Amino acid sequence: MNDHTTAGIWQKIHMKFIKFRIYRIVMALFTVFFLLYMVFSLMAPYKSLKSFEEMFKPDEKEHFDLALVDTRTDSIIKSGAAIKSKLLLAAFDSISLCISLPDSTISLQMQGVTIHTARISRYKTSRLFGKAGRPQLYKYLSTPFISDNYRSSIVKVPIVVKHAPKDTTEANNQKSVPELPREKYVRVSYRFDKPLFLLIEQEEKPAGMQRFKSFALRTGDRIRYFAKTASDIFTFKTPGYTPWIKISIQGDEAKTIFRALPEKAALALEI
Repeated sequence: MNDHTTAGIWQKIHMKFIKFRIYRIVMALFTVFFLLYMVFSLMAPYKSLKSFEEMFKPDEKEHFDLALVDTRTDSIIKSGAAIKSKLLLAAFDSISLCISLPDSTISLQMQGVTIHTARISRYKTSRLFGKAGRPQLYKYLSTPFISDNYRSSIVKVPIVVKHAPKDTTEANNQKSVPELPREKYVRVSYRFDKPLFLLIEQEEKPAGMQRFKSFALRTGDRIRYFAKTASDIFTFKTPGYTPWIKISIQGDEAKTIFRALPEKAALALEI
């Protein structure tokens, strides 16, 4: 009996030791992964900056290097890059987007004519834009951006279900234009053929269930970014980093702009 009791005690101690050892192994692996994640995350912007400057290295005939002469020449080259991008955008036969961060405006244009303008209440930009060389940055901005894909909290084309009238009286009552379904939270993100992630979000704070929707969308973006970064770390690759711009405007304006743009939206950007 005593031998059985002693064996039981030693078995419990052994199990606790195993659990403790497993816990230590798990914590050690987590610490190693966390350190690798931090190191690789810090390396990603640096690598992307070098890639950005190599990708948009200007030719001598483009004269973007003149931006380094003095502040007046820099201003001229910067304005010239914005004008060139808008001129190229005017050749498109569909509605395009123009964003001017210095003027805090976001506009819809059709073949060079502005058809709608909204005020940007606030914005944030990636630090990469401030770290990049000015000649490379101006070449980057001198041509339009074409969207590859987008994510949105609202549908592109709203659908209204309208039942057929039963008689003439009911048909007359339905002559008014049916009201579109109301969406209370607008958040749209674009990725382009050049390195840029653009987020357009309503400035109004969501309330009620829309607050949960906002939280879910933000969390989803973070999870996708973490999963991509973790995948790169496990394969010993430096994670990719995309320069970003986050813009806040009125919700109705954000809805109007998103639905007016075609699937492959074109953008002229001024920073």
